[in-house]
This record gives sequence, structure tokens and C-alpha cells, in this order.
Amino acid sequence: MRLLVLLLIAVPLYAHNGAVTTAAPVEGIVVDGDLGDWPDELPWHEIAIPSFGLRPYDDADFSGRFRLGYDAQGRSLYVGVEVTDGSRVVDGVGGQLSSDGCEIHLDVPHSTQDVPTVLRHAVWGNRRSILTPSGASQPFGDADVEWRRGDGQHIYEWEIDLSVLGDGDLHNRVIGMNVVVLDVDDDGSTRRVVWGQRYHKAPGNLSPDGLTDLRGDVVLTPEPVNDITVQTVSEIEHEALGRAWFRIESEAWDTPLDVVSDANTGVAHLQLPGGAYRLQSLHPPGSMVSLVVSSDSAYHTDVVVPRPRFEAIHAPPVDSTLGSGLRDGDW
Repeated sequence: MRLLVLLLIAVPLYAHNGAVTTAAPVEGIVVDGDLGDWPDELPWHEIAIPSFGLRPYDDADFSGRFRLGYDAQGRSLYVGVEVTDGSRVVDGVGGQLSSDGCEIHLDVPHSTQDVPTVLRHAVWGNRRSILTPSGASQPFGDADVEWRRGDGQHIYEWEIDLSVLGDGDLHNRVIGMNVVVLDVDDDGSTRRVVWGQRYHKAPGNLSPDGLTDLRGDVVLTPEPVNDITVQTVSEIEHEALGRAWFRIESEAWDTPLDVVSDANTGVAHLQLPGGAYRLQSLHPPGSMVSLVVSSDSAYHTDVVVPRPRFEAIHAPPVDSTLGSGLRDGDW
């Protein structure tokens, strides 16, 4: 099934990293750093977006992935992280980026305010840290973690407390979250690799107060999921365009989802349960359209974008402090 949509109006862009996924119900998981009691059918998600430092040379140097599950009765979200690492450093002196590690950035209530509260849980080497934003007055996403390290591998198993959401039904709730892996090599090189299509790195961004645009969306759903693709195409040539931002809403959820498409193909890949959705393009700007997705067949939507109108403007001089960026190690 294909749908053509003409986009006409502008809408604001909210702060997310553009990643969307689902978590399925699970039972009997024991947080001990061993993922052997996780159901085999749970999908893995890549942690593959470099955000700081030297890019990984290859998968043997570094690769990361994670999977999700939730226990509605136990009020917990589980995150299992598996990392392949060619050079293990776990006894570095100092804080972040001194040792291999893993972080979970949490906004469990999934705040819709401009500056949501994001809690940063971290394992740096063999040390556990929790960074709380300034002004936070109550717990909003506690977590426990156990980890194991073997030959060329790190395993981190997290249990996130969802009791902050109250006693209501957890099904179809949306959690704001990001998964970050820290990698330090024997030669002193460092890297941060994250989940999601977008990760903004700016001065101060790594503090708890600077994580507001780094959240992905995790939908807790007991329903089977299906493949959904959304692609932006040009109005006249009908050719695929580059990266775009979309907002997806459903009457079953308590908050909208923001997703970003691939920069090269313009395609956003989603796995969501069947049902009725509302889709809106945030950038390029567009109108709201309705989708009805079957629970047993893949769905594709083409979003037709009008030819952009250009206007020349003159920007005043601005002094700005640059971040350290990414270093490729060559020219």
C-alpha cells in the first residue's frame, strides 16, 4: 500500500535524537550481567552513531547493540547491552572517557516541556555514577545495573524503575531514553557511540542539563510489531530526498514520537504495532495525514515535498565556542 501526501505548512521541531523502537513484555529476567535468560525473539538494535572522539576502525575494534523488554507487573524496563571491544580499558583514572563504559539517559515520564528532566546513569570502568540535572526535586528514573567483562566483550544489564509512572497501565506508554557506549583503547584514543540517527554534541552537552535533545522514544507494547517505512520524495521529479524529520501520533499513546530518516535514502524504518496513526513532516514542513497500518503486512508511505523557496539573508557576526567534534585520524 502506498500513499502520496503533499506537504504545505510549517511546524516546530522538538528535541529528540530521531530514534524510535518498541519494548515487548518479558518475565523472569534476573539482572546479573548474563543475558542468557532473555527471550531469543527480542530484536537487537545497533549502537552505531559516533558522537565524540575517534571513529571505530571496524567491528572488531568496536561494535555495540542492545535489546529491550518490560515487566508490567514488576514496573520495570530492562535494557541488555552487548559490546565487542578490541582493547579493554577499565581502570582509567578520572571520570567519563577514562575507561570503557555504558550510560543510559532517562526521561521516564517523557516530558513534553522545552527542557525535560533527563537522568544520566553511568558505568565508567568498574565505577557506578548517577548524574542528576540541577533543580531536580524528586526521583524520575532510578536504575540498577550489573555488568560482566570477558575476552573482547562487555555485557551491561540494566533494570529501570518505572514506578514513577504511577499504578496505571504501562502498555502503550512512551519512555524517553538513549543508550551510550564509551570505548577507550590502549593507545589512549576514546570514542562515544550512541543509539539514534542524530546526536548533537556541543559544549556542555554532556552535563545532565545538556541532554534534552538526545532522547529516543521507546513504546511499551504487548502487540506484535510490523515494518513501516516512510520516505520523502520531490514533488516534480518524484525522486528520493535526503534526511527528514517526522512526527507520529496514535490515540493509543500518551505522547507523540519523533523519527528521522536516513540521510542518504530519505527512508525512515519503523517497527510499530498495527493501528491508526497520524503522520506529520516536521522538516521539510508538511501537513498531517492519517495512516491505517495492518498488523500482518508491511506498509510504505511516500511523502511528497514541494520545491523549496529560497530567500537570501545576511547574518550578523557571531562569536561561538566550537565543540571538539569527531576525529577520523586522516585528511
